Amino acid sequence: MREQFLTVFFLGTHCKCSPAEDASNDYRHELINEISRQTNLSQIALFNRLLYEKKISYNNYNKIKNDFDKQFKIKVEEDKRLKELKKQKEIKQRGSVPQPIKSPL
Repeated sequence: MREQFLTVFFLGTHCKCSPAEDASNDYRHELINEISRQTNLSQIALFNRLLYEKKISYNNYNKIKNDFDKQFKIKVEEDKRLKELKKQKEIKQRGSVPQPIKSPL
């Protein structure tokens, strides 16, 4: 409830994004990032709210969402690459496979 109030408050008073501003619209990423950090809401949730309130167009929302998806995939691939490099260098990760408890019962 608190997050929803903060979202409506911040986005309603500060973000005047218009669907007509396709070419020059910066989508207020700095403001969205700041609100996201202050309210612990994800950036995509805030953009979703802007879409719901019709402050950005569906096409612009899809562009933003696709950009977030690409960034996530790049991060996952980078993590996999680093994990493979560690394997090749034989850097052992902590942790082990769970072993069953042998009971004499």
